[in-house]
Amino acid sequence: ETHYVSLGEMYLQDQITAIKPQLEGHIKINKDLSRANESLKAELAKCKLEMQSLERNKVKHDLD
Repeated sequence: ETHYVSLGEMYLQDQITAIKPQLEGHIKINKDLSRANESLKAELAKCKLEMQSLERNKVKHDLD
C-alpha cells in the first residue's frame, strides 16, 4: 500500500520538527522558573513570620 504525503503535510511535519527543540527548551525554563518561584515563596513566608516576630518583640519592648 502506497501512502502519498501532500506538500502541506510535509511542510507541517517540518515545522513541527523545527520547533520541537525550542518548545522543549521553553518547557525546561518554565519548570526551572517554577521551582525558583516556589523557593522564593517559601523564603518570603519565612521572612513574613520573622517580621511578625520582630514586630511583636518591638511592641513588647515599647510597652516595658
